[in-house]
Amino acid sequence: MGSEGGVMSGGRAPMPRLRIGLVAPLYEAVPPRAYGGTEVVVHLLTEELVRRGHRVTLFASGDSVTSARLVVGSPAALWSPASRHLRAEEAQELARRHHEAPYASAAAFDIIHDHGGVAGLRAAVEAGVELALVTHHGEVEPEMPELLERFRGRHNAISRAAAATYPSRGQVAPVHNGIDVADFPFGARPEGYLLFLGRFSPEKGAGTAVQVARRSGRRLLLAGRIHPHERVIFEREVAPYLDERIRYVGEANSERKRLLLAGADALLFPILWDEPFGLVMIEALACGTPVLATDRASAPEVVEAGVTGFLAGPGTGGEADVAALTAVLPHLPLISRAACRRAALARFTVERMVDDYEARYAEVLGISPARQLASA
Repeated sequence: MGSEGGVMSGGRAPMPRLRIGLVAPLYEAVPPRAYGGTEVVVHLLTEELVRRGHRVTLFASGDSVTSARLVVGSPAALWSPASRHLRAEEAQELARRHHEAPYASAAAFDIIHDHGGVAGLRAAVEAGVELALVTHHGEVEPEMPELLERFRGRHNAISRAAAATYPSRGQVAPVHNGIDVADFPFGARPEGYLLFLGRFSPEKGAGTAVQVARRSGRRLLLAGRIHPHERVIFEREVAPYLDERIRYVGEANSERKRLLLAGADALLFPILWDEPFGLVMIEALACGTPVLATDRASAPEVVEAGVTGFLAGPGTGGEADVAALTAVLPHLPLISRAACRRAALARFTVERMVDDYEARYAEVLGISPARQLASA
């Protein structure tokens, strides 16, 4: 392990510099061009770890942009236009090799931090690597419990709600995601619309957002990528209601997303599933925009009811959610946009997230962050 001095953050004792292998999924570039919550988090984590002096190797697609050493798993992200020529079996083989690569060179790292989902966990188990931290960004997949029973490393979730769904064996405390709050503009004067920003999969609740807008008479902008397998949902629950007041504005890139969030009266987050975190909620708060979310999964950990937004409806879809969310809309003026921004700065910065992950690394490695380690 490295010994080139320590890394001080937030008044804490210095953390010894580590050789860290960070593993991203191959679906999107790091950072993503538009949608890609996991890849956003991996990018911010990578850059802050490098800034703190750690020696980071990022395993990601070749169209990624990073200050770390990049090990390329595929020429381009598998969901990018540049990879459309790949047959399914070719993409699967690239992904398999990508997830095995960091463990084949495990001796080069003090710790491997894997964000690759079940594919990364499977590779870690097959390699028998102990000094690894696997972060769960999604829900529990069917083969995960058996894999986690055999996993010799540690694992964590990104919210307390998500952590409760995973086996406790080997689990370290969850780490809430963080963002570069300063990179999001503060919207002091919203422009009179509600915003739905995300995928048009059934569990994200775009149909609920549309019905809330219809019942309340409010303007609604919907932004996000429509995957081919999600088009039927869009055509059934969104398209029939589009007009001058309810508009689909396409997939928003990073800059457009920030402008949309800063200009919104509120972000509608009417999830119908156990969302592990919901990065767009803290992006909204960074812009000073309140969040109106259904009251399930991680939403209560992010939204402080009556202070940074409202929690309404059970998150089961249908009339219960539409009625509950519509009922709280008149109370939006009670929410201070400055308070939303302050909450993001206090709780959801990238610096706080990396502080937490450094503490988890120390736990996995059995070291004190203040301890200076002998050079490997």
